Amino acid sequence: MDKQLGFFTDNKPPTQTDKVLGMLKENDLGVCATTFNREYIPRFSARILELRKQGHEIEKRKCFQTSHNHHTKQVRYILMPPRKHRLSPSE
Repeated sequence: MDKQLGFFTDNKPPTQTDKVLGMLKENDLGVCATTFNREYIPRFSARILELRKQGHEIEKRKCFQTSHNHHTKQVRYILMPPRKHRLSPSE
């Protein structure tokens, strides 16, 4: 195939997993589940699982933002900073 036709471009659009990771990196206080839905990422929990399998530490906490007007219990996801040193069981 001809490169001039654009079949072999390196500029791939970001995946939903890339988008979720970017959103988590931009928001230190976490990203509410409603925000992922608003950004048209309905299966964000699967993307969170993929990121966890890649080694990202992501915590889940209750969302208390009153501006979201939650009708049910909602959670927010927080990307934790990488651990510089993990203690071994012998330490």
